Amino acid sequence: MGTSKRASRSRLGTRIQLTKDSNKEQINAGLSGLSEEEYIEFSSLNKKYIEKFGFPFIMAVKGKDKETIKACMKERINFSYEEEIEAALIHVYKIAKFRLDDLISTYDVN
Repeated sequence: MGTSKRASRSRLGTRIQLTKDSNKEQINAGLSGLSEEEYIEFSSLNKKYIEKFGFPFIMAVKGKDKETIKACMKERINFSYEEEIEAALIHVYKIAKFRLDDLISTYDVN
């Protein structure tokens, strides 16, 4: 498997450019090492999700594994649009908090 295919796997079948932090979080969650079968399943779920909601799946994946992420995708694809907007915004908040916490923990005040 080529590097470009492996890199695209972390995007769950989308063409969205990931930030350095997002890429690192998805690698740590095991999304860069998906088998061909797993990649096809994640891509299919993400495609259905985008078709239904009009935006890509958003989840704070820090500390999660690929099975937890897949289960969350399967659950949330059944949400109403309003429920999913609320869930996505909660995850955007969590992502921002994780990243701010990381910045604060690396900042040396001395």
